[in-house]
Amino acid sequence: MRTWTFIGLAGLATLIFATAPDHATAAPPTAAQVATDIGFTKDDEQKALKGQIVSTDLPETTKKMLAAAVGMVVPAKLDKVADVIIAQKAFDKDPDNLASGAIDPKNPEAGLAGATFTAKESDEAVRLAKAEPGDDFNLSADEFKAIRAAGSSPDAVSKAYQQILAARVRAYVSQGLKGIAPYDRGGSDTASASADLFAMTKASDELKKYAPAIYNILLNYPTALPPNATESFSWVKRTVEDRPTFILVHRIVGRGPNGFVVIEREYYVGHSYNASQTGNAAIQAKAGTVVFSLSRSTTDQVAGFMSGTRHAVGRSMLKEDVEGKFKTLQTALGK
Repeated sequence: MRTWTFIGLAGLATLIFATAPDHATAAPPTAAQVATDIGFTKDDEQKALKGQIVSTDLPETTKKMLAAAVGMVVPAKLDKVADVIIAQKAFDKDPDNLASGAIDPKNPEAGLAGATFTAKESDEAVRLAKAEPGDDFNLSADEFKAIRAAGSSPDAVSKAYQQILAARVRAYVSQGLKGIAPYDRGGSDTASASADLFAMTKASDELKKYAPAIYNILLNYPTALPPNATESFSWVKRTVEDRPTFILVHRIVGRGPNGFVVIEREYYVGHSYNASQTGNAAIQAKAGTVVFSLSRSTTDQVAGFMSGTRHAVGRSMLKEDVEGKFKTLQTALGK
């Protein structure tokens, strides 16, 4: 029987994120161990080796969390896969991505100048101008006040919202999870993206075991990155539940000779869900390159009445979203 023949996430962690001598000398685990730890079955392995995209559930440790893993094997060399994934070339034509831009954390206002509502999105701008605490928008109590004070024109709303986004960038860069202001849900209710991201990271047993340095970075940010890692900040405007929303993203990329890891943390989301954290890894294999995506997100919409059903539906949608990106990646790699 054929098995997953790649160095494994632990081998990748040794190459990129080793933090102690024993990490540097320990032999990487077998591929079967890695796949089992993530949650994939032997049947999943066989399907992936035949070119299929496979998925599995991940532990969900809070009532609001959705978690899933997706994997595949592509018949392309690691360098080509790295070029496509790290440069995000595969996803440029994603119809849900409406606009995006890089952010210099020392001057976030400049990078956010293009984060505006278009004329076609004026209804959403007016909706935001009239927003009250609740679940229609993710804003703190002070941010709701700032938006309502800005006026009702789309241009005024965009400028006020840019200032809110810039302030959130500065707070996250300087304080990490502690700097993320909670969303005001009305009355005394709030939703904490900070607590959600902390829970997502704590639930990431695969990171803690195979890449402890990056696991600690995510828990304790801001902190120094490993030598072979880089970080970047950006914003993206996406269509979510048929509405445009602005998202702030912190991206960490680590690369070694036999693989790489990309962590994408959405530490602010304008509406519909609270936060998201995805770990993507690609590892050189005899049959090509193995690609994994481990995604976790949180939303108030899956808590409460019929939570089990809501989680099942939300988890299915999460898998479909990642699988769609993997299909785009396969096309970009010429499969």
